Amino acid sequence: MDVKKRGVERHEQQYWHVPKANLWPLVGLMVFVFLAYANFLGVVWLWNELGLGALQKEDLTDLHQLTIIPSLLLEYFLVCGVIVSLVALVKGGYGKLKSFEEEGLLYGLLAGLLYGLLAGLLYGLLAGLLLSLQVGLLVGLLVGLGEEFR
Repeated sequence: MDVKKRGVERHEQQYWHVPKANLWPLVGLMVFVFLAYANFLGVVWLWNELGLGALQKEDLTDLHQLTIIPSLLLEYFLVCGVIVSLVALVKGGYGKLKSFEEEGLLYGLLAGLLYGLLAGLLYGLLAGLLLSLQVGLLVGLLVGLGEEFR
């Protein structure tokens, strides 16, 4: 047993060993970076093809322009894959990441996406509703007062 242990130690000193668990996050990182970059180029091309410009009111002319939304969501998930692979590379493998039930990185990324979408949607709806109500009341008041004192 002692001879075998010394032989293994000598072998480890002579050769460089890369643990197998560390290769998969590196491969995943390279794949996700490539896919995220390719999808980003696709989003830029689709953005120009749909004529979205600077996303001004005048640029939004048709409902088919909303077809960019799935590409943007895919980009988010690909960037999440890059982040997960990078963290797994640092921690020593995908198996060392906390599971979804433990509220680790995966939970944080998914929760950030969902809460960000909800917060943006609610803020946009409420801000739009309140702003339109205020503008409508102001215009109605001015028009009403103008008619009243004519």
